[in-house]
Amino acid sequence: MVDQTSCDEVAQLGGQVALLGEVGGTASRRQVALHRELLSSRGEVCFPGGKQDLKDKSDIETALREAQEEIGLPSDQVEVICKLVPIINKDGILVTPVVAFIGDTFQPQPNADEVSDVFVLPLDYFLKSEEHSSTPYETGMLVHFFTFKDRHLHKTFTIWGLTAQLCIIVAYVALGQKPLFKVDFDIDDPFTSMEKCLMAKYATSKL
Repeated sequence: MVDQTSCDEVAQLGGQVALLGEVGGTASRRQVALHRELLSSRGEVCFPGGKQDLKDKSDIETALREAQEEIGLPSDQVEVICKLVPIINKDGILVTPVVAFIGDTFQPQPNADEVSDVFVLPLDYFLKSEEHSSTPYETGMLVHFFTFKDRHLHKTFTIWGLTAQLCIIVAYVALGQKPLFKVDFDIDDPFTSMEKCLMAKYATSKL
């Protein structure tokens, strides 16, 4: 395990917070809410999230505030479960994932200046191989891709990179099922793998 002090020191260097929201459903039918951003993520699919404000007292407050601002998610409809190990994304930004349950009555109200679409898909989608592909990244790590056709929005979305990896890990932990495709981290102990990856990237990053 990585020394907690080391993780805290890395987190203090600044970055972003993402809210991974599981929406309603039974234990066997968990769903996850995602959205496509217009500007900050260049049209990529991601979770609600962003930079911590001075008024935010914690990563959790940042995640809740950003979710309210981006997709209109009231904090009283959110049950925060935990924070995951921070991850350094492809742009060298430190991202702290916050996992939470979202009430199944939630109706997204996306900020038109930031978000183009909000959609929900089954969490076990990220354990199946039908719409999955992967490719090696320059560091030798696998980058995962999922294609999702939303019947309500009549649009096709590609979930990939950090967002896809977090979905795989949370799906495994929440559902207790392993993915039906190859991953390059220890699926039986994903959090230790995340810690090792964080410290390896931190050693070569500009943070």
